[in-house]
Amino acid sequence: MLFVVAVQLAALGVVGDILAGNRVLNQRILERVRRMELRLGIEPSHYEPGATRAGHEATTGADAGPATGKAEEAEREAVQL
Repeated sequence: MLFVVAVQLAALGVVGDILAGNRVLNQRILERVRRMELRLGIEPSHYEPGATRAGHEATTGADAGPATGKAEEAEREAVQL
């Protein structure tokens, strides 16, 4: 019985290690995408719309409108890279 418990704990350790590695990999991918968005002048795609005050429009999210900066020019630049 102790052997079965030991095998189960070892399996849980392996699964936990895989999950931790996956989390680190996802974080690196998100940071790289964010850096690319900043370089191209594109608003972050993962922001939720902020609360609007009277007379002010949302600054982020789907209702915020087009991206700031020269998005078309930045996209052409990205294609050339």
